[in-house]
Amino acid sequence: MSRRYSPDHKMLVLRLLAVNKGDAIRVSHFTGIPVRTIRDWDLQQRRAEAYRKAAMSPLSSRRQP
Repeated sequence: MSRRYSPDHKMLVLRLLAVNKGDAIRVSHFTGIPVRTIRDWDLQQRRAEAYRKAAMSPLSSRRQP
């Protein structure tokens, strides 16, 4: 049975992950959320940040013909 978590709850868990230097196992034991779920959230957040960063890069950084 899958469980739904609010966006605020996810952000709190990701902050805990940052405070614990990426130790998903420790955060999992503390929160009761599966390690795989925590790692998935972390990956999703990193991809979203990379996408935002790429979208904000100036057009002049594109390769010119």
